[in-house]
Amino acid sequence: MSLQEDPVNKAIQKAIYQGIKRGIEIMLKNECWGSAFILIYSGIDAMASLGMPIGQIEVTGKDFKDWITRYLKDSSEHSYPEEDMWGARCAVLHQFGAESKLSRSKKIRLITYVNGGPEIQIRDTGTEHESVWLNFYALEKNFSRAIDNFLMKKMADESFRPTLEKRLHDLLQPFSLLEKPSTTTAAQSTRG
Repeated sequence: MSLQEDPVNKAIQKAIYQGIKRGIEIMLKNECWGSAFILIYSGIDAMASLGMPIGQIEVTGKDFKDWITRYLKDSSEHSYPEEDMWGARCAVLHQFGAESKLSRSKKIRLITYVNGGPEIQIRDTGTEHESVWLNFYALEKNFSRAIDNFLMKKMADESFRPTLEKRLHDLLQPFSLLEKPSTTTAAQSTRG
């Protein structure tokens, strides 16, 4: 079987490279910042879901944070702050905002997104609480690299490959009406 015919490779191309990675690039290029953050955080959720232990059905906050710790690194190989990223994910996905219940209760630092400067910067806010500044162009680049590293590791694990293949087909992915889809997509399965 050629790489182009490989069902895992096809699903990676459609769902991850064309769906998640390309979508983030387009949003940033067109200065649609909020939409880019939604795709980044939901993309991290998707990667954490793909990497769950065999037999686990639902992705958790712990899976999200573990994925960040293992894979999402800056160019100096420092992990992004997983607890702060979890709070930011909740804020962006649940209310399209910057503050979450966790940041309002001071359990995590508030994330501010900037278009330049260091990749990750802990800032003194002049109060007792720090904030985290994330360069969103660096975040996109580092997330893209993290996806590639994650997929290479998971695809190399022959015992995990069947689980990866099944989970990849559960991700949203387009298909041409001229080609027969190999499995039911998540969008089709919700139509009854």
